[in-house]
Amino acid sequence: MEDVASHLAWAAAAGLLETSRAAIRAGFRTNHMITDLALRWSARGRPAILEQLRRNVENDAKPLGMPRLAALTDAVVHGLDVRVPSASSPTGPSGLGGRLPTRRAATPESGSAGCLVATDADRAWGEGEEALERADEILLRLTGRNVEHPVNHSSKRDKEDDPPV
Repeated sequence: MEDVASHLAWAAAAGLLETSRAAIRAGFRTNHMITDLALRWSARGRPAILEQLRRNVENDAKPLGMPRLAALTDAVVHGLDVRVPSASSPTGPSGLGGRLPTRRAATPESGSAGCLVATDADRAWGEGEEALERADEILLRLTGRNVEHPVNHSSKRDKEDDPPV
């Protein structure tokens, strides 16, 4: 979890030179670069990570070339990532923990779902066949993360119309 926090802290502070060197070291493989940088940055220790996070908030900092909304989404999704270990190890690769974005998102364009319906919020996105999940699971899907259970492809209205068992 500390490595994820260091990634969030210093990704916003990293300059073009540091990022370019890391990309070359990782052979331009994005996930390798992010993991390598997170491990390097976490070696600075928890107090430095927390101080950098505070500076980022004060300065409204975001990673180089990343739109503000994407930076916010990244921070929220990483918070969700660390809640569940990845399939490959109990703490995730290199101790980072959480899911990695290894599959395409389930979206109407990918044919996986027509309408994403949050079961714990009054929200729905898209049209067509409904896929029912919690709002956090929908966010994980839309950002390319794996969700650990199958999507319930049934209509919310059908469930409401069923008599209690």
